[in-house]
Amino acid sequence: MFVRMCPYFPFSARICLNQHYWLAHRMRREGIDFEQTSNAFLKCGNPIRLQKLADSLTSRDLSMCGQKWLAMLSTSAVLLTGGDLDELLRAVGLKTAA
Repeated sequence: MFVRMCPYFPFSARICLNQHYWLAHRMRREGIDFEQTSNAFLKCGNPIRLQKLADSLTSRDLSMCGQKWLAMLSTSAVLLTGGDLDELLRAVGLKTAA
């Protein structure tokens, strides 16, 4: 997933979610062994579950993810410093504490 924000007014945002990233996150959460390249799975310990997870991704999931990011990023037009960005990424579960 990536978020692209325009650095000048009206501060529009574009959020892109890669389904493979979403699936990898779910498989890690479920403890499924897998090997992933940039946009494909090379191996999976439970391919049936992988397919069920892929089939379960809905437009609602995408919308919720996008709304979460837009709410966090559009509350102000303040530029984030490195520390602020790290804190934001940890808050939404994309980065763990070092």
